[in-house]
Amino acid sequence: MSYYSMWVMKPFPGKTKDAQKAVSAMCKHWKRHGAEEAIGANLFGAAYGHISLMVKFENMESYGKANDKLVKDTKVQKTLSDGEKCGDVVRQTLARSFTE
Repeated sequence: MSYYSMWVMKPFPGKTKDAQKAVSAMCKHWKRHGAEEAIGANLFGAAYGHISLMVKFENMESYGKANDKLVKDTKVQKTLSDGEKCGDVVRQTLARSFTE
């Protein structure tokens, strides 16, 4: 069983490339702080034009510990501040897999 946290960002007009850079940077931060996987993706279908950041953890405890480290990391805070200038997070979801 794995645990995932997923964010969906809607870039501001003309800011998609900047939003992708911010999400890519956050993926690196999550991996540095313990994520098994951290993936940025362009979304299609009903969420066309949005960007997603997905992180994977073995369990919620490891997710929580990584999240605690992120909150204290000044590099992460800078990346988040930069990201706020290029889009809005419109959704955040936690999930637990039931298949592998």
